[in-house]
Amino acid sequence: MIRLVLTDLDNTLVNTPVSPRLTPFARHAIHRLQKAGVRFGPATGRMPWMLDPIFGDERDLWATSVQGNGQVGYLDGEKVFEHEVDWRTLRRLGEFLKDKPGAVLYAIDETDTLAVGGLTQEELNGQYDIAFRGPVVVDEVPERRWVKANVHCFRAPGAPDFQQLRVQMEALCPDLDFVSPTPEPILWDITNKGRSKASGIRELLGVMGLEEDEVAVFGDSDNDIEMLAAFPYSVAVANAKPGVLEAANYAVGSVEEDGAARAFLEIAEASARGALPAFLM
Repeated sequence: MIRLVLTDLDNTLVNTPVSPRLTPFARHAIHRLQKAGVRFGPATGRMPWMLDPIFGDERDLWATSVQGNGQVGYLDGEKVFEHEVDWRTLRRLGEFLKDKPGAVLYAIDETDTLAVGGLTQEELNGQYDIAFRGPVVVDEVPERRWVKANVHCFRAPGAPDFQQLRVQMEALCPDLDFVSPTPEPILWDITNKGRSKASGIRELLGVMGLEEDEVAVFGDSDNDIEMLAAFPYSVAVANAKPGVLEAANYAVGSVEEDGAARAFLEIAEASARGALPAFLM
């Protein structure tokens, strides 16, 4: 039976272009999971300070989670693992992006979002997602403990090709991975080489003492592919990218239909009986 549900957020559980918050139905479904004894949490590229727009003040809804695309893990509100990204590598990447119009490295921690790259402060103002707070343009990435970083690609004259930029960044920083979490080519998530939602989930399962067939995972985008390919009860929402649908073993309705949340209700009802839900059989 399923004892843990981990889900991507943007465009899997939350219809981000329409609203950054859980629907009432999704919130109800998560509460039902928890009442049935199933732990629930996000498997996301976001970090704690980026989750309030989605969950509001119900922090118990992400107390168990894999964040930063596998860089950080929480169990019942306690951080149980964290993997630092070398600040020197991020500094080198920021220097590289300075002559790439519209391409910006965000280095993000609990207090700051710092930006280095091909936009001035004036150009960057108003461009960012609220989840990233107000980025401050700096000359270089400072020496600090960083676990969260992204490269954003904004429209600008002379902006580099999105895919070619990834090839160049991988050659410059072979100890990092770059993966796109969005349907449109605007953003690269950064992790240490080999870190992913899949590796983070495995690490969390080890802490919890659970087997891989006791977790159900949900996703829609490229940064979910490795996760969906890794676990037997992997589920894509109907609006997922074609490669994501291929990687997953099961599919449910789209984010517009609260497809993942409806599946949560089925898991809650089945787990209360000590069984698997019909859609996973």
